[in-house]
Amino acid sequence: MARTEENLFNLLALPVRTIGYELIDIEFNRHGSEQTIQLFIDSPLGIGMDDCVAVNQVAMEVLGSDDPIFETNTLEVSSPGIFRKLKTPEHFKAFKGQRIKVRLQQKIQGVKNAVGMLEECSEEEVRLILETDGSELVIPLSQITKANLEPILDFWLSDRIIERKRTTKKVNFERELIWNHQGLFQRERFGPRSCY
Repeated sequence: MARTEENLFNLLALPVRTIGYELIDIEFNRHGSEQTIQLFIDSPLGIGMDDCVAVNQVAMEVLGSDDPIFETNTLEVSSPGIFRKLKTPEHFKAFKGQRIKVRLQQKIQGVKNAVGMLEECSEEEVRLILETDGSELVIPLSQITKANLEPILDFWLSDRIIERKRTTKKVNFERELIWNHQGLFQRERFGPRSCY
Protein backbone atom coordinates (compact mmCIF):
# COMPACT_ATOMS: atom_id res chain seq x y z
CA MET A 1 0.00 0.00 0.00
CA ALA A 2 1.39 3.37 -0.99
CA ARG A 3 1.60 5.78 1.91
CA THR A 4 0.18 9.29 1.61
CA GLU A 5 1.23 12.35 3.58
CA GLU A 6 -2.03 12.18 5.55
CA ASN A 7 -1.63 8.46 6.25
CA LEU A 8 1.95 8.96 7.45
CA PHE A 9 0.96 11.99 9.56
CA ASN A 10 -1.76 9.99 11.32
CA LEU A 11 0.67 7.14 11.94
CA LEU A 12 3.47 9.31 13.38
CA ALA A 13 1.72 12.20 15.20
CA LEU A 14 1.02 10.35 18.47
CA PRO A 15 4.43 8.63 18.82
CA VAL A 16 6.15 11.97 18.13
CA ARG A 17 3.92 13.70 20.71
CA THR A 18 4.74 11.06 23.36
CA ILE A 19 8.41 12.08 23.27
CA GLY A 20 7.55 15.78 23.65
CA TYR A 21 7.31 17.15 20.10
CA GLU A 22 4.55 18.31 17.80
CA LEU A 23 4.49 16.95 14.28
CA ILE A 24 3.60 20.06 12.26
CA ASP A 25 3.61 18.75 8.73
CA ILE A 26 4.85 16.04 6.37
CA GLU A 27 5.91 16.68 2.79
CA PHE A 28 6.93 14.28 0.04
CA ASN A 29 9.47 16.05 -2.18
CA ARG A 30 11.54 15.22 -5.22
CA HIS A 31 14.95 16.86 -5.75
CA GLY A 32 16.23 15.63 -9.09
CA SER A 33 16.35 11.86 -8.83
CA GLU A 34 16.15 11.90 -5.01
CA GLN A 35 12.85 11.62 -3.17
CA THR A 36 12.52 12.74 0.43
CA ILE A 37 9.94 12.57 3.16
CA GLN A 38 10.28 15.68 5.31
CA LEU A 39 8.91 15.71 8.84
CA PHE A 40 8.53 19.18 10.35
CA ILE A 41 8.50 19.22 14.16
CA ASP A 42 8.30 21.81 16.91
CA SER A 43 8.41 22.09 20.68
CA PRO A 44 8.06 24.92 23.22
CA LEU A 45 11.85 24.99 23.59
CA GLY A 46 12.53 25.11 19.86
CA ILE A 47 14.25 22.45 17.77
CA GLY A 48 17.90 21.47 17.64
CA MET A 49 19.87 18.67 16.02
CA ASP A 50 19.33 16.25 18.93
CA ASP A 51 15.57 16.77 18.66
CA CYS A 52 15.63 15.88 14.96
CA VAL A 53 17.65 12.75 15.69
CA ALA A 54 15.19 11.67 18.42
CA VAL A 55 12.18 12.08 16.12
CA ASN A 56 14.00 10.33 13.28
CA GLN A 57 14.62 7.33 15.56
CA VAL A 58 10.96 7.21 16.62
CA ALA A 59 9.80 7.41 12.99
CA MET A 60 12.15 4.57 12.03
CA GLU A 61 10.86 2.45 14.94
CA VAL A 62 7.22 3.06 14.01
CA LEU A 63 7.70 2.47 10.28
CA GLY A 64 10.45 -0.12 10.49
CA SER A 65 13.68 0.30 8.56
CA ASP A 66 12.53 -2.35 6.08
CA ASP A 67 9.37 -0.40 5.17
CA PRO A 68 9.08 -0.22 1.36
CA ILE A 69 8.79 3.56 1.60
CA PHE A 70 12.54 3.71 2.33
CA GLU A 71 13.41 1.90 -0.89
CA THR A 72 12.71 5.09 -2.82
CA ASN A 73 12.70 7.84 -0.15
CA THR A 74 15.06 9.40 2.35
CA LEU A 75 13.64 10.55 5.70
CA GLU A 76 14.48 14.11 6.82
CA VAL A 77 13.44 15.77 10.08
CA SER A 78 13.67 19.52 10.65
CA SER A 79 12.20 22.50 12.45
CA PRO A 80 9.35 24.36 10.74
CA GLY A 81 11.66 27.37 10.28
CA ILE A 82 10.82 31.04 10.59
CA PHE A 83 8.24 30.81 7.81
CA ARG A 84 6.38 28.10 9.73
CA LYS A 85 3.24 26.73 8.11
CA LEU A 86 -0.08 27.26 9.84
CA LYS A 87 -2.52 24.42 9.23
CA THR A 88 -4.81 23.92 12.22
CA PRO A 89 -6.90 26.31 14.34
CA GLU A 90 -4.41 25.65 17.16
CA HIS A 91 -1.53 26.84 14.97
CA PHE A 92 -3.36 30.07 14.14
CA LYS A 93 -4.32 30.64 17.80
CA ALA A 94 -0.71 30.15 18.93
CA PHE A 95 0.49 32.92 16.59
CA LYS A 96 -2.21 35.50 17.22
CA GLY A 97 -0.73 38.99 16.79
CA GLN A 98 1.91 37.79 14.32
CA ARG A 99 2.37 38.74 10.67
CA ILE A 100 1.15 35.95 8.39
CA LYS A 101 0.69 35.25 4.69
CA VAL A 102 -2.35 33.36 3.35
CA ARG A 103 -3.40 32.02 -0.04
CA LEU A 104 -7.12 31.49 -0.57
CA GLN A 105 -9.07 29.07 -2.77
CA GLN A 106 -11.05 31.98 -4.16
CA LYS A 107 -11.13 35.73 -3.71
CA ILE A 108 -12.74 37.21 -0.62
CA GLN A 109 -13.39 40.96 -0.84
CA GLY A 110 -11.23 40.96 -3.98
CA VAL A 111 -8.26 39.34 -2.19
CA LYS A 112 -6.75 35.94 -3.07
CA ASN A 113 -3.28 36.34 -1.49
CA ALA A 114 -2.85 38.43 1.63
CA VAL A 115 -0.24 39.47 4.17
CA GLY A 116 -1.31 40.96 7.46
CA MET A 117 -1.55 40.78 11.23
CA LEU A 118 -3.41 37.77 12.61
CA GLU A 119 -5.97 39.52 14.78
CA GLU A 120 -8.22 36.64 15.88
CA CYS A 121 -8.88 32.95 15.27
CA SER A 122 -11.74 30.58 16.04
CA GLU A 123 -12.34 26.97 15.04
CA GLU A 124 -13.97 28.14 11.79
CA GLU A 125 -12.26 31.38 10.71
CA VAL A 126 -9.40 33.84 11.10
CA ARG A 127 -9.51 37.62 11.15
CA LEU A 128 -6.63 39.36 9.44
CA ILE A 129 -5.72 43.07 9.37
CA LEU A 130 -4.38 43.55 5.86
CA GLU A 131 -1.00 45.18 5.49
CA THR A 132 -1.96 46.84 2.21
CA ASP A 133 -4.73 49.09 3.50
CA GLY A 134 -5.39 48.25 7.17
CA SER A 135 -8.80 46.75 6.41
CA GLU A 136 -10.10 43.65 8.14
CA LEU A 137 -10.51 40.38 6.25
CA VAL A 138 -12.48 37.50 7.77
CA ILE A 139 -11.40 34.21 6.21
CA PRO A 140 -13.08 30.82 6.73
CA LEU A 141 -10.35 28.26 7.50
CA SER A 142 -11.85 26.03 4.82
CA GLN A 143 -10.93 28.69 2.20
CA ILE A 144 -7.21 28.77 3.11
CA THR A 145 -5.05 26.67 0.80
CA LYS A 146 -1.75 27.77 2.34
CA ALA A 147 -0.77 29.88 5.35
CA ASN A 148 2.52 30.60 7.04
CA LEU A 149 4.24 33.06 9.34
CA GLU A 150 5.70 35.97 7.37
CA PRO A 151 8.15 37.72 9.69
CA ILE A 152 9.85 40.95 8.71
CA LEU A 153 13.54 40.14 8.54
CA ASP A 154 15.74 42.79 10.11
CA PHE A 155 19.23 43.02 8.71
CA TRP A 156 20.42 45.55 11.28
CA LEU A 157 23.51 43.52 12.16
CA SER A 158 24.48 43.08 8.50
CA ASP A 159 24.10 46.83 7.93
CA ARG A 160 26.33 47.53 10.94
CA ILE A 161 29.03 45.18 9.64
CA ILE A 162 28.92 46.83 6.20
CA GLU A 163 29.13 50.31 7.76
CA ARG A 164 32.11 49.25 9.90
CA LYS A 165 33.95 47.85 6.90
CA ARG A 166 33.25 51.01 4.90
CA THR A 167 34.89 53.17 7.54
CA THR A 168 37.87 50.92 8.25
CA LYS A 169 38.95 49.64 4.82
CA LYS A 170 40.15 51.50 1.76
CA VAL A 171 38.11 49.29 -0.55
CA ASN A 172 34.58 49.99 -1.67
CA PHE A 173 32.81 47.33 0.39
CA GLU A 174 29.65 47.28 -1.72
CA ARG A 175 31.75 46.49 -4.72
CA GLU A 176 33.72 43.92 -2.72
CA LEU A 177 30.39 42.26 -1.88
CA ILE A 178 29.61 42.08 -5.60
CA TRP A 179 32.98 40.48 -6.16
CA ASN A 180 32.38 37.90 -3.45
CA HIS A 181 29.11 36.98 -5.12
CA GLN A 182 29.98 37.27 -8.81
CA GLY A 183 33.66 36.48 -9.16
CA LEU A 184 37.14 37.83 -9.78
CA PHE A 185 36.26 39.99 -12.80
CA GLN A 186 34.25 42.40 -10.67
CA ARG A 187 37.03 42.84 -8.11
CA GLU A 188 39.65 43.67 -10.71
CA ARG A 189 37.26 46.01 -12.43
CA PHE A 190 36.34 47.97 -9.29
CA GLY A 191 39.55 47.76 -7.26
CA PRO A 192 40.51 50.23 -4.49
CA ARG A 193 38.55 53.43 -4.09
CA SER A 194 39.91 56.91 -4.35
CA CYS A 195 36.87 58.47 -2.75
CA TYR A 196 33.55 57.15 -1.48
